[in-house]
Amino acid sequence: MTAIPRGAPTAASQPIGAIDTQSATANQAFHTPVELTSSSAYREVLEIRPIQAVPDSHEVSVRSQLDTARDPEAWHLRYRVTLDTVGLQRLHQALGDYLQAIGAGRTTGGRS
Repeated sequence: MTAIPRGAPTAASQPIGAIDTQSATANQAFHTPVELTSSSAYREVLEIRPIQAVPDSHEVSVRSQLDTARDPEAWHLRYRVTLDTVGLQRLHQALGDYLQAIGAGRTTGGRS
């Protein structure tokens, strides 16, 4: 995995309610953005974090940064959704199913 780009968003940079600060696992795993894609000028990161104010709710967000933008240090929210644990499990299952399918050569990468 490559290093997270400079100025990567953190839980403190764009809050969405109270963050669960009680769980060391949550702090390490969810407050560290995961780089999805990176080129010389463009980066996208995924972040998943619990929302303490709403039990069993998790913010899933994708943010991007473009070096040639008017403010190249700014992160832009591309997608955000709040999911409960069941929704996270469905997302996990869908990604797993897709990865299994492409590993078995059952997808072509296009839309059906």
